[in-house]
Formats: sequence, structure tokens, C-alpha cells
Amino acid sequence: MAEFPEWKRVMAAHPDLTVDDIAHAFANVDSYSTGYRSDDEDAEIARYRSLIRRATCADDIDEWIEAKPVEFDRDNKPTDWKVRPKALAAWCATKRIRYPLRGAGAVPATDAEALAEIED
Repeated sequence: MAEFPEWKRVMAAHPDLTVDDIAHAFANVDSYSTGYRSDDEDAEIARYRSLIRRATCADDIDEWIEAKPVEFDRDNKPTDWKVRPKALAAWCATKRIRYPLRGAGAVPATDAEALAEIED
């Protein structure tokens, strides 16, 4: 198995993650790296950014993802959210999506462990 990248280890240590952080983690693209990003990488980031934004806007997502709006447009509508890594792991488990920071050790290693934490 490939070594867990240091940038993801650092990301997992944050107390909360932005939608952009999460999209980059799912796409496996370091948002702080320099250089050219391919069209495919940009598309993958955009795909996950859309998924997470839609999830944060859904009525039933708050109990799982615990998203907090942190930026607003001039009509006071949220444009960005912050999410706790453990809440994201729990949401991934319920959606059967592989949690992108699972090798960091800051959250449960398996979906079953994440669900067990929720149920406790």
C-alpha cells in the first residue's frame, strides 16, 4: 500500500476542513503544491467540491456532517463551510464513500469503526 502523503496527514490534523480542503483530499491533489494541474485533476476537484457543497445544503446532512457556514455572499447566503474531520468520516461511512484521510490515524480506520462511534 502506498505511504499516506504528509499533506493529508497535516490536513487531517486540522480541527475543521473547508469544502475546498475536502474536494482536494477526495481528488488526491495537494492544494498547496506548485506547478501545473491537469484538466482531469481540476475536473475531479470540481466534482467533489460540487458533491460536498450540495451535501452541506441538503436538509438532512447537518446531523452527519455538522457543517458550519463560514463565508457568505452579499445576500447572506453561505458560500463556504467548515466541517470537522470526524464528522466527514461519519458522513462518508453513511454514503459508502471512501474517507480520503483514513490513513492519518486522526479518525476511525474503517467505515464500521466510524459508524460505531456515531452509534455510541
